[in-house]
Amino acid sequence: MANKKNIYPIPKFKTLEEEDRYWRTHSPLTEGYEGKVQKKKQNRASFLSIRLTGEQLAQLREIATHYGSGPSTYARQLIIQGIESRSHSTLHPSLIVSLYSQMLKGKNREAHLEQLNSIYQQFLEMQEFYVAQMVTLCPLDNLFMPLGEPESQEAEKGIKK
Repeated sequence: MANKKNIYPIPKFKTLEEEDRYWRTHSPLTEGYEGKVQKKKQNRASFLSIRLTGEQLAQLREIATHYGSGPSTYARQLIIQGIESRSHSTLHPSLIVSLYSQMLKGKNREAHLEQLNSIYQQFLEMQEFYVAQMVTLCPLDNLFMPLGEPESQEAEKGIKK
């Protein structure tokens, strides 16, 4: 092909069938027109570079591939989830204790820290109690059954649908 043409003339069609017949028998590339890939420009507000070790990057790539995406896309999803979940969660208890101890000054500091520690221990005990109750109500062996297991094996294990 000596000279490539720039613009392919597309005729007007009256019906979809007519257009279908036309495109089955014509191709701009075989008729000497220059093909050009058109990419939509992405709306990127800003960029962030993150340093990872070779091992961390390999793990990121492996996990991203497992979920069917690229490492940049997967990392971006993790960051967005972290940002969104932060608005719904509270601070980590150790950070709360650290901040609280920095705020307290004077002779009542130790008493306040002991009281805070006591409250935190009660919280942990309640959390353990609720987890134990959930395990009693919903045994874990029923929750984590492999997908695609035949129904006969489900019946043998006593799993009800």
